Amino acid sequence: ATAQAEDCSPQTSVGSWCELPLAALHPTQQNVGLLQVEDDQAKLAGKKPKALERYLRKKEIPVVIGPG
Repeated sequence: ATAQAEDCSPQTSVGSWCELPLAALHPTQQNVGLLQVEDDQAKLAGKKPKALERYLRKKEIPVVIGPG
């Protein structure tokens, strides 16, 4: 069984595991960040759930939840 991550929110504690759709990300480095998000989205689109979870657990990235 796979562990279910909580949804990301302003109340998510630092260091915890949460999930959000790639489309919800707003990279601060527009040119580089957006290209990276689009590339990652294309790579991940066809993965099965267990393979996707394994990949994501190995590739954790820090995310800052900003206002609004």
